[in-house]
Amino acid sequence: MRRGKNSKVCTRGALTLGAKTGSLVTAVLVLASCGCSLLNGSIRDVPRGDWEKHRFGVFDYYVQADSASQNTVEEAVEKGADRLEWFWEKTAGYWDYPEEKGVDYYKFASRQEVERLTGRAVNGRAIPHKGIVHSIYFSDAHEVAHLFTMRGISEQEIRVGNFWLEGIAMYYTWPAMYAESGEELPYSEHLGAYQGLSVHERSRRLLQANDLPDLGPMIYGNSMFDAHEEAISYPVAGSFVTFLLAQDPSAADQPDGEAVESFKEFLSRINDADSREEVASAFTDIFEKDLEETEEQWREFLEGWNEDELG
Repeated sequence: MRRGKNSKVCTRGALTLGAKTGSLVTAVLVLASCGCSLLNGSIRDVPRGDWEKHRFGVFDYYVQADSASQNTVEEAVEKGADRLEWFWEKTAGYWDYPEEKGVDYYKFASRQEVERLTGRAVNGRAIPHKGIVHSIYFSDAHEVAHLFTMRGISEQEIRVGNFWLEGIAMYYTWPAMYAESGEELPYSEHLGAYQGLSVHERSRRLLQANDLPDLGPMIYGNSMFDAHEEAISYPVAGSFVTFLLAQDPSAADQPDGEAVESFKEFLSRINDADSREEVASAFTDIFEKDLEETEEQWREFLEGWNEDELG
């Protein structure tokens, strides 16, 4: 579906905290609806309300001044600065996100505050063409990743399907970026997670249960991607993109630089695609391998995946 200029935003809805059995509790996202929609007059990119602005690196970090204690503000700034500057150093260079563009990061006290001050009931939202992130999290790697990756596709009209957009954002949804103080992480590697398990483990379990969907119908447009529950579509997309890009699929902060360059070229090319066949053809031309064969290799990789080997 074609969208108007500068109309692509990413919104993420109902999030909960994932958990493992026993005492191991994680602060890993459950991504529930990172759908993209047209902007309208009732939605505010720059929120209402009073905000304290803090500058570190390329980030203008805004914390609600009218609904948070000073301790909460200080905690948000400290966590946000440490994590987001580290994330920038790890990731931005691969995507050529310009430092002069910067990032306006709005840290909200709650989902209810996001709705009250922006008109949209979500936990996270990225507005790539304006370099803005809204989030209830101190350091929302998923939404910041949308800024980096979408800007590399086009500054005008973005038509790339959600399978690829959410796949690369899930690649960067690292547990360490979301953990509360003192919480034990499910693993230390910088590998995308969904509800306390890595994207690979989620996908492996779907494969084991014969619930892993074929990728073909999801690679173009959004209807087939959105037809699946988010607990399926998000980790599946994240797992496949991670498999495609990472030198070591258990360490997504060490991507294959050439693969990232190829992926950027691929995203730009399929932004003009008008069919699944055109997406598959672009994949073959750019990665020099067949998409269906790569999917089979990914499925074989999942069969051998062992989450317990993560540190």
